[in-house]
Amino acid sequence: MTKIKTNTIELLVEKLAQLSKEYEIHIVMLCPLNKTIDTERKDKRPCMYDFGELSQIMTQYIEEIYFIHRPEYYLPYQLEANRHLCRLAEIIKAKQPSDRSGIIFLKFLPEIAMFEAW
Repeated sequence: MTKIKTNTIELLVEKLAQLSKEYEIHIVMLCPLNKTIDTERKDKRPCMYDFGELSQIMTQYIEEIYFIHRPEYYLPYQLEANRHLCRLAEIIKAKQPSDRSGIIFLKFLPEIAMFEAW
């Protein structure tokens, strides 16, 4: 990633963080992750490292970071053996103000692109 692009993203994230504090609102930002998760790692759960060069920017300005992981996406050919993973969605709390990380398990309903209690 070029220095100009990194600086632009940092400025944007910083401004969004300022707006969030000024207006006391939550801002949801979607960000693509490093694609090496698909090919190079056995554990497909996303983590802070997957932001790549943006990792430092994200941890500096963003108060809460969550990832969504759906194991069945990576194991479609093994669904019979992994039926317990069918429709499972893990909401991974990677960063929170309380510094408590963890996983929330939800059920993913692909027909309507919605999550509900597991």
